Amino acid sequence: MDLLEKRNGLIDLHLHTTNSDGMESPDEVIGKAQAAGLSLIAITDHNCFTFTECKMSGQMMIVPGIELSTEYYVPAWKDTTEIHVVGIFPNGVNPEDFEDVFSGIEDGKLDYVKAILEDLKKRKINITLNEVCNVERTCEHVGRHQIAKVLVEKGIESSIDDAFDHQIGNFSPYYIPSTKYVHYVTMETAVKKIIEYGGIPCLAHPYGYSLNKEEIEQLVRDFKQAAGAVAGMEIYYEMYLNDPVRMKFLKKLQIKYDLLASCGSDRHRQDQPFATGGTIELFKAMLNSLNNDHE
Repeated sequence: MDLLEKRNGLIDLHLHTTNSDGMESPDEVIGKAQAAGLSLIAITDHNCFTFTECKMSGQMMIVPGIELSTEYYVPAWKDTTEIHVVGIFPNGVNPEDFEDVFSGIEDGKLDYVKAILEDLKKRKINITLNEVCNVERTCEHVGRHQIAKVLVEKGIESSIDDAFDHQIGNFSPYYIPSTKYVHYVTMETAVKKIIEYGGIPCLAHPYGYSLNKEEIEQLVRDFKQAAGAVAGMEIYYEMYLNDPVRMKFLKKLQIKYDLLASCGSDRHRQDQPFATGGTIELFKAMLNSLNNDHE
């Protein structure tokens, strides 16, 4: 990590590739991140590790990461919802340590896809499981993105974003919580697991779960309580940067609950920009917190 002392520039700690539901291969994402001038990135594919050791690509550092789907009980709802936790592993990671976290997810995801297709059918939108499974993809994962692609291919929606917004996404009128079908570990379990194996847990996109401000703060409070000393949150999430109300609220929570600030774009598609909101100083703060916790 001595290399960090000689570097200064933008970072992106939340990126996806074709190893989960991104549209570009790891090599393509790395090449475009270099071309964009980033100094450090983390590939954080869903529920899998694309990299397990830090590596350099030219002058850019790549850090192992993951985005874990977890189950969280929302007290105000008296029900559970899916919450995402990004894990950053500056000292590397062994995927075998997380096998119990991944077990059972794929079978549940197929049940979830079937439930969404049944709901679409009730609304006179007929898509078969074969159509979803036959969508061209470079990974084994089948989920909502494949359903969205079929909706676009059939002319029912004009874009992937519209398919999510209107039909199947978290903020659509027809959202079905995945936790009714997929067996995820609890948020607390995932957070503690990341810390146990040398990682830094970061709460991903706090506004991404249809929670109001009071519920977001409860989530942040519970997240911090589960993590203890070393915990982060995506403050500089690319979609929030131009929303001063959200940014003010997140920074207030960061200070109140003594959280590290993380920076990410959550980039899936070729046309999405990389993160622009934070520099390598944020990552250095993560390292310092991690090292101090282990002293």
